[in-house]
Amino acid sequence: MLAFGADALLAAAAYALAFKLRFLDVSGGIPERYETMLAGSIVFVALGQALVFEILGQHSQWWRYFRLPDLWPLIRAAAVAVGLLVVVFAVAQPYPDDLPRSVAIFDLLLLVVLAGGARLARRSIAERPGRVAQRRRGRDVLVVGAGSGGQMVVRELQLNPNLGARAIGFVDDDPRKRGMQNLGLKVLGSTDEIGSILDRTAPGEVVIAIPSAPGVLRARVV
Repeated sequence: MLAFGADALLAAAAYALAFKLRFLDVSGGIPERYETMLAGSIVFVALGQALVFEILGQHSQWWRYFRLPDLWPLIRAAAVAVGLLVVVFAVAQPYPDDLPRSVAIFDLLLLVVLAGGARLARRSIAERPGRVAQRRRGRDVLVVGAGSGGQMVVRELQLNPNLGARAIGFVDDDPRKRGMQNLGLKVLGSTDEIGSILDRTAPGEVVIAIPSAPGVLRARVV
């Protein structure tokens, strides 16, 4: 219910901003007839678009786990919501004037930006270490593997301070990743350099996060 209400507010904001942008270069702002359209339809539009999001499953996902691949279903839901809005205005004709096409386009873009931005902001807040977690540093963990497995390990450590561990960097043999940053952590070098990396960082634990790692690689790391 909270997600429904939040999306309804975001939809209302996107719809109102779409009218503002459409008539931004018009002296005197939004013409009176379109102000009447906006005021009379904004509640219907907000609730209708939030309902479309609900039907298409956008409220079955926790915002704190929103990822980039989830953006495409969000774009699809926004396109359906705005498309239905255009159809309703064209068929029912509740106002003497048609809904400007530019308003529909702006509404789609703004709805995606606001809804997606709100979800990403919620995730960023959830993943920000709390003051308690910052004070209780725990043991340092060096992660071998900067691929998807290593990212999962680091994300779990960042999201769960109760584990009492903090990732301090990656080790990866891909030369393209050397010096790169992922999830705020740097790739410190390759497994051939792990001895010097251990001397520099002195971690309390080393995690091998390469599910497909051959036994030779595991043995070298150990």
